[in-house]
Amino acid sequence: MEAEVQYLKQKANEWADKIQTGHLTHKEAWYCLKATVLRSIEYALPATTMTYKQTESIISPILRVGLPRAGICRNISRQIVFTPIKYQGFGIRHPFIGQGIAKLRVVFNVSQTLTQLLINVSWKQTRLESGYGENFLLKHYLWIQPVLTSGWMTSLWEFLSMYGIQLKRVDSIQGNDLRHTRDAYLMEMLSLENEKLPKADKV
Repeated sequence: MEAEVQYLKQKANEWADKIQTGHLTHKEAWYCLKATVLRSIEYALPATTMTYKQTESIISPILRVGLPRAGICRNISRQIVFTPIKYQGFGIRHPFIGQGIAKLRVVFNVSQTLTQLLINVSWKQTRLESGYGENFLLKHYLWIQPVLTSGWMTSLWEFLSMYGIQLKRVDSIQGNDLRHTRDAYLMEMLSLENEKLPKADKV
């Protein structure tokens, strides 16, 4: 994602430079903020795996310049900036949140497109590496993160863990790798996460 992050940061800085030197009214600057640069960033989010820190580095120059040009104090609480309008906020969506929501929309899109097939592969690969079963996304990401290969599904898993979202079932991705009655997933048997170890006769 390093090249993508650099590209989006460059786009954000170029926009900020143009807005800062342009002659726009507050209303026009606000419209440009929400309808141009933020839309350009949102377009790429379903395919990105950026961290919170990376997305913060992209949106910071936009808000630093865009808010005062729109007649808003640049130091205003970011909680207000990123709160939906119906809750008295400004209705700007943080790119990290947008990235997570975009991924969820793709996951729940039941289709037979190439994208969906690639997601199925990523899902099964991540589950295999984690050693957990079908509901591996219910586990906290940081518990197993060191042994995982970073990718599209691990990015989604991290987002779910950060915000306490429980994704129990995805109808578009199915399949049970257990072939025998007494088979079990390795990490679920060895895990000490808030539960006792299973008895030997049940392994």
